[in-house]
Amino acid sequence: MRTDGEAKTLPLDMPATAPARSGGADAAVLRCGAAALGALGVPAAGVEHVGLRVFGVAARVFHRADRAELHRRREAGQPPILRLGALEALMGLPLGEPVPEASLTERERLLLRTAPPGAVARDADRVVRLAAVPLRAELAVATGPTWRAALARAARFAPFCARAAVADRPPRDAAEAATEADYYGVGLAVRDGSDAVPLVPPEPFRPRRHSALKWKFAEQVLAARER
Repeated sequence: MRTDGEAKTLPLDMPATAPARSGGADAAVLRCGAAALGALGVPAAGVEHVGLRVFGVAARVFHRADRAELHRRREAGQPPILRLGALEALMGLPLGEPVPEASLTERERLLLRTAPPGAVARDADRVVRLAAVPLRAELAVATGPTWRAALARAARFAPFCARAAVADRPPRDAAEAATEADYYGVGLAVRDGSDAVPLVPPEPFRPRRHSALKWKFAEQVLAARER
C-alpha cells in the first residue's frame, strides 16, 4: 500500500477569510471536514488532520492521536510500523503481557523480528508487545472534478473511517448525486471558492473488526504526520 503525503499536521479551525490553500491544505476540504465531523457528532477538540495518498488517491485524514502511545514511541525512538506482516504478528499478542516465545509459531517469530525497535520487548524466553494503534482515523475527505469522481475516490477509504467527498463542480442533478452519496454512506459537498456547500452528511463508520490493514492505515497516517 503506497502512501505519500504532507509532512505536517495543520490546525482544524480556520478563519472565514482563509485562502483557498493554506500550508498545503485546501480550505474547502477543511471546511467540509469540520462540517462532516460535526454531523458525525465527533468533538473537534484534539482532532488533527494531514494529507496523504493511499491506493493512488489523495485525501485529507482527520484523526485523533493516542498521546500516551506517541509519547512512548518518542521515548523509545520507535518509527511507524509499516510492515503488514509485523502488524499481524503484533495483533496476535496481548498488549503489555509477556508471552513465552516458544508458544509462537516459527512464522510469528520471524514476523516479529521485522517489527521496528521499540515495538516489542524480549526478556529471556518471553516477548512483550509494547506497540498499540497510535491514532484513530475519524474521517477521510477526497476531492474530484465531478461528484462521481469525488465519491469514487472517497469510497477507497471505506475500510478505515467515515468518508466525505468534495466535488469541484456542482452536479447537474443534485437529487441524483445526493441519493447515490447517501446510498454509499459518503458525505458529499460542492466547492464554492474556499468554502464547501454540504449536500449529504456522511454515515458514521462502523468497523466490523479490528484488522492489521486498519492498523497499518493508522501507521501510514502517523508516517505522513512525521514527514
